[in-house]
Amino acid sequence: YDIVFTGVGALVWLPDIRRWATIVAELLNPGGVLVLREMHPMLYTIDDSRKDGVLAVRYPYFETEVPFDEESDGTYADPEAKFEPAKSYCWNHGVGEIVQALLDAGLILERLEETKRCDWEPLPHHSMTKGDQSMWSLEGREELVPMMLAIRARKPA
Repeated sequence: YDIVFTGVGALVWLPDIRRWATIVAELLNPGGVLVLREMHPMLYTIDDSRKDGVLAVRYPYFETEVPFDEESDGTYADPEAKFEPAKSYCWNHGVGEIVQALLDAGLILERLEETKRCDWEPLPHHSMTKGDQSMWSLEGREELVPMMLAIRARKPA
C-alpha cells in the first residue's frame, strides 16, 4: 500500500506494538507512508471516572504484558445508551515505544506532533472547554496533559 492509516483508538487494542509496526512496514510499498492519529498515551493513563477535578494517573503509560481491564455499561459512540456491563482489555504504548517500534521496523520518522486539544471530550469531569474548530481542551490547564499524537513515517524507497 502507498498509505497505511491508523485512526484514534486503534493502538490500545494491540498487545504488542512492535508486531504492529512490523506488519505496517510489510504492508507499505517502498516510499509509502504511515499516517497515525491517536489519543496520546499520557491521556490514556488519566482516571476519567474521577469527579473531583484531580488529574490522577490510573492506568499504565508503558506497554505491559498483561492488559488492564475496565468494565463499562455504555459506549463512547452513544453516551446515552446503556448495556449490560462488559469488560474490555487494553494495552497502552508510550510515545517512545511507538516511535522505536516504527524505527526498528525500518521506517523513517518524518513527523511527530503532540497536541493540547482533542476532537472529543475525553475527560468530561475535568472542566473541558470546546474551542476553535470544535476541539476540546482542559480549561486553564492545557499545558498539563497532551491530548493527541500524530506521527508520519515513510518506508525507504
